[in-house]
Parts: sequence; structure tokens; C-alpha cells
Amino acid sequence: MAQSLRSTIESLVPLKEEEWELIDARFFPISLEAGELLLKAGEVCHHLYFSETGLLRFYEWTQEA
Repeated sequence: MAQSLRSTIESLVPLKEEEWELIDARFFPISLEAGELLLKAGEVCHHLYFSETGLLRFYEWTQEA
């Protein structure tokens, strides 16, 4: 994952090795099965995510008055 993340970031901005080490230390790999939820309704997201493979979908339900 680290190389894929680094390549993506460096396609936007060059990084010094020290900067990359700070970023890399804060990302941890997780795996989700197809259809598994990253967050459930009502949960607050406290993390940044980077999808190396697959697809993530975002849904927002609003209740109309």
C-alpha cells in the first residue's frame, strides 16, 4: 500500500523523505469485504482513507420535513 499511496501523493506534490516518513507512519492497512460498511449510520469519521483497489461508495440520507 505504501508505494501506491506515495505515488498518488507525489503526483500532486513532491515529498522529501522526512515528509513521506511522517505520512507513512500514520496510515494503517485495513481490508473490507464486498458490501462491508466502512462506517455505519450515525458514526463520525475520524480518519482519512486511501483505497488501493476496489471502489468506495458514499451515501447520505436526509430526512425531509
